[in-house]
Amino acid sequence: MNLQQARRTLGITPEDDKAAIKKKYRHLMGQFHPDAQVGENALDSIRRAQEINEAYEYLKKHTGIFQSGATTGKGSRRTASGTGTQSAWKDRPPKNPEWTGRINEKAFCKRNVYQRYSMEVEGPADKLYYRVARGRYLWDPATEDFTLFVTSLHHVTKELLEQTEERAARKKAESVATVTTGAWNTEADRFQIQSRLFYHLSAQFTDPVQILDQIAKPKRTDEAGRKIYHFHTSLGADATQPAYRRLTALQPEDAIYPLAFQENRILVCREKQYPLGHLFFEDDRLYFCVIPLLQEKLAQVQMKVRKVQVLRKNHPYKVKVDIDLYFRAEKEIMTYKGRDRNFEIAKILNDYEADLTGKMRKSWE
Repeated sequence: MNLQQARRTLGITPEDDKAAIKKKYRHLMGQFHPDAQVGENALDSIRRAQEINEAYEYLKKHTGIFQSGATTGKGSRRTASGTGTQSAWKDRPPKNPEWTGRINEKAFCKRNVYQRYSMEVEGPADKLYYRVARGRYLWDPATEDFTLFVTSLHHVTKELLEQTEERAARKKAESVATVTTGAWNTEADRFQIQSRLFYHLSAQFTDPVQILDQIAKPKRTDEAGRKIYHFHTSLGADATQPAYRRLTALQPEDAIYPLAFQENRILVCREKQYPLGHLFFEDDRLYFCVIPLLQEKLAQVQMKVRKVQVLRKNHPYKVKVDIDLYFRAEKEIMTYKGRDRNFEIAKILNDYEADLTGKMRKSWE
């Protein structure tokens, strides 16, 4: 690997500064993460990620571009030969790259920020990324891979539960009295608690307005200047479920209405009657922007059936209903301020700890 190869691999020019190089590197590493592919594609992604990582490491070790104060382009310092850009790529001890991003200082705790990096093909899947920072950082779709953001949320949720379990174990060990086993000592109950924590923490580390702006483009703008987006969603059920007959009875152009919000899901119905099920978005990132904005009444939706498919190849039969969702962002959308969820998070953890120490029983469903 030489300087020219490194530039070509990352798609950069001598005029690119440190921020531009880091942005292109993160974009490429997010694009070629191996667990998004299967078979030969996965192997090709790993090889490509290795090349990208090698090129980035070369720039860090063998140039001065990451040196504090180094510049490129018109603002670069000149060398003895008079070349304006060589000084930025000159051999100098590089500094560790710093993670820059918006912070929610009121977040309940810190989380890890992960990035992809290369490794041997036979390596474990959980080592295909590394931690670049830890803090109360908001997720930025432009710089942090979505699947790694979700992984970060799972990890911080697990950390909080394990810390709570350790405190409860110490209290039980210090207690002379015999205590009874709590009602949350099953995997199913623990998963339910973890799911609730995930929901509240995800709201603290996301800005729905920023996410919507970065991942979607409006279909049009109405006469009042409000942006209208078009998203593909769906409903589904098999023949053993009550919603099966209701879904098969739907016709194209039928209107669908929101019935209730259940954490980060939308329960929908037909003409305010029986529920049809929870709406599925084709793009999972939309759960983190569309639903929060609807919950805060900063947007409106209109949903219509596009197609109904009944799949009879296997038993039980299944039905899939494709739905067009039109999302109108109200002018007040920029006033969005996520509510403080620290009380809910603390209550979940305190109740869990109290139950583990035998002081209370489960009081919620």
